[in-house]
Amino acid sequence: MRPAAGYASAHLKAAGLASAATIHGYTVAFEWAAALFTIGLLVALIILPRNRIRRAPATAPAELAISPQGA
Repeated sequence: MRPAAGYASAHLKAAGLASAATIHGYTVAFEWAAALFTIGLLVALIILPRNRIRRAPATAPAELAISPQGA
């Protein structure tokens, strides 16, 4: 059963039932999305490598380097 429909059937005499059921449905959907995001984050942290790529130190290109003869 859908969250909003389940909420509506359980709270038949509540004032503003349609609004409350809609909010409840959105809340349940948000909670599921947050849980899936958290699971995805944990899986990514476990699976992805932790080593950082080490970059080589920057060097000047050969044509810009000053020659020892002062060309």
